[in-house]
Amino acid sequence: QLTRIVALEDGSKISLQPNSQLQYPHHFKAGRREVYLKGEAFFEIARDTTSPFLVYTHDVTTKVLGTSFTIKAHENMKEVAVIVRTGKVMVYRSDKLVSTNTNEPNDSEVNPEVILTPNQEVIYDRQTEQLSKGLVEKPQIIEVVPSLKMSYTNAPAVEIFEAIEKAYGVDIEFDATLLQSCTITAELVNEDLYQRVQMICYALGAEYRIDNMSIVIESKGCNNKPRQ
Repeated sequence: QLTRIVALEDGSKISLQPNSQLQYPHHFKAGRREVYLKGEAFFEIARDTTSPFLVYTHDVTTKVLGTSFTIKAHENMKEVAVIVRTGKVMVYRSDKLVSTNTNEPNDSEVNPEVILTPNQEVIYDRQTEQLSKGLVEKPQIIEVVPSLKMSYTNAPAVEIFEAIEKAYGVDIEFDATLLQSCTITAELVNEDLYQRVQMICYALGAEYRIDNMSIVIESKGCNNKPRQ
């Protein structure tokens, strides 16, 4: 089976994965765009600040104004995932009780809510009914940054970290004073975000870790030899 492309009247486009279902009206109500998903889909939502776009699944509700993101909500999975590529997304637990008068989800109970930005995701655990936020497994470049190159020769480490941070929209925490005199010579051709950070850290004799939504660089300066 192939991915099915669904074009909505507002200009939004949804790529629906096999064995997934999407319910949507031919015409949206004024001030509110609502669809219902079972399964997995990638959403590219046309921006409309006067009419928020809401995606309902059995477990969570995703609310946006205009952005692109993926929702994985297969009924046989233990978790539901919302993964943001561009823009800003709000995710909160859906009220599982449906109003018998309107036959529509009641989203009055929206606590807690999680705000996601590019290369972030939220996982909803169906057993514990908890939302947990983190960085995606494979962050994508969201902005072309000229200073982010494939090859560096004696380039300042601080500038490289700043370029990566801007290109991916991911917070990188490091001691700029400690690394201000550090330079790097490296080839970063086919590496993803974490591989790039790892190679830079190796050149600096440093290490990195993921702390909540940030990449934290742990270094004692650039005079240390790489750890074996």
